[in-house]
Amino acid sequence: MEFRKIYDERKEKFLFVLADKICRTIIASTIDRAKSAIEISNENNISVATVYRKLEILLNNKIITPSAIISKEGKKIFFYKAHISHIQTCFDINGIEVKISNFPKIQENN
Repeated sequence: MEFRKIYDERKEKFLFVLADKICRTIIASTIDRAKSAIEISNENNISVATVYRKLEILLNNKIITPSAIISKEGKKIFFYKAHISHIQTCFDINGIEVKISNFPKIQENN
């Protein structure tokens, strides 16, 4: 697994997100597969409004990725997937270090 360091403002945003229990729950819930906001809400007993509010934070910080499908009724349904597999933080005399590891990109065979 390969980690990369996060610097400055982005580091502070990651720490803010990690400090939020619901954001952590959503990240953990979407690591294995993409889920709709309703699925996330039902599986984790979080209100749908709160899920959407936290999804906005996670999207703005590029921690999850959205995708969409069109239902049989013609409605667009969004799904969300964490694209970060691990986050490491370390605090010492030199300050706080944050490292992330993304899921490896899957190469398609042509």
